[in-house]
Amino acid sequence: MIRTIYANYFFPLEEARSKEELEAEKASKAEEKEAFAIRVSKLPNDPAILDESLEVCGNLLESEKSRRESVEARLTTMMGLASIAGSIVFGSILALATGTLRAPSASLRWFIVIVAVYLTVQIASGTLAAVRGLSRRGYLSERGSEVLPFNEERDAYFRRRIACTFTILLDHRDQNNRKVTQMAVAHQALTNFVWGLLLLALLGGVYGIRVRPSDDLVETLKKNHELQEMLRGPQGQPGIAGPRGEPGPVGPKGDPSR
Repeated sequence: MIRTIYANYFFPLEEARSKEELEAEKASKAEEKEAFAIRVSKLPNDPAILDESLEVCGNLLESEKSRRESVEARLTTMMGLASIAGSIVFGSILALATGTLRAPSASLRWFIVIVAVYLTVQIASGTLAAVRGLSRRGYLSERGSEVLPFNEERDAYFRRRIACTFTILLDHRDQNNRKVTQMAVAHQALTNFVWGLLLLALLGGVYGIRVRPSDDLVETLKKNHELQEMLRGPQGQPGIAGPRGEPGPVGPKGDPSR
């Protein structure tokens, strides 16, 4: 349970499969191949039916190729979104480190740093999953020498093509399933990123509304007398008193009767 929470919400990764799951998948593939071989062996030697069966298998293979293109397009989109989000987060971290972005308190600065690190981890996980999903893979395909018949009956040719198409179909399906797994990992990482961004916006907004900034320059100057004295500068010694001036003229006295 702890590992699942860690993988989903802290650093999403492809979950390792157990030995029992791998053996069950291998047995399921072997059973599917055996059932398909039995069905192919029971097909009548009618060229029209064999041609139709080959066309059905080809349509399934084309559907799997379309699925691969869809998954790769989504992975490419996720990588683009992760790049944009990464630019924003890295810019915020750089602004906080250089002092361009100033938080009014130490608690808010720590909160921004922790959330920024969490967002960076999610971006790294999503980008890594997208890169793995888009990495080069070897897909099986028919060679030119296998497409055309060569010294074989028509029904044998169709049966061989049907079996070959089915083998390629299974290979493409396995490769696409791995891509889908990486897409799920990238999706989980981007989901965590969105929730972290919403949390940052919500708590930052509440903090900005309820908490008054404590390091305002004007308020600091008003309250800190030592800082005022430092800005005023050192005071010199009192100078020598100058000569006393002449007394001014005495004004007329008022009328005492008034």
